[in-house]
Amino acid sequence: MKSILHSIAAVWPPLVLALLSTSVASIVPAPGSFVAVAATMFFSFDAGARLLEYQRARDLLNKTKHHNTDLATAFHRLATYHKASYCRRTALTWAAIDALGQNGRHIISIYYAALGYKWYHFTPDHTFTRRSPFLKLSFWKDSLGFGRRVSA
Repeated sequence: MKSILHSIAAVWPPLVLALLSTSVASIVPAPGSFVAVAATMFFSFDAGARLLEYQRARDLLNKTKHHNTDLATAFHRLATYHKASYCRRTALTWAAIDALGQNGRHIISIYYAALGYKWYHFTPDHTFTRRSPFLKLSFWKDSLGFGRRVSA
């Protein structure tokens, strides 16, 4: 039961956005509802991708912990990969909680605090610049679950 709740908690940001898009689709007239339905589908795929990232990160941390390999290196690699968006940071935080308990959450929060991330950093890094992730194919691959994978 705990694992199921952690899985849901790891993907709550895209799930909430999908529910909001669904409610907008039911209220808004025809042209806008098509956009809202497309957004619902995108956020649903994004939730699936975040769930896969959560599971991979949890498995990697568990494997690292049980094989007595360098946990600091694994944390650094995972945290560097997952720092680009709030959804990824949330998935990694819950993976760390599953693998290491509250110590995992503490390590992740200290790491991201040192990088300057606050609770209100919801949009992906560089959203409002020329380097916007929305203009890159890699962002769309990652959001739909076809992106790169992190290994130890």
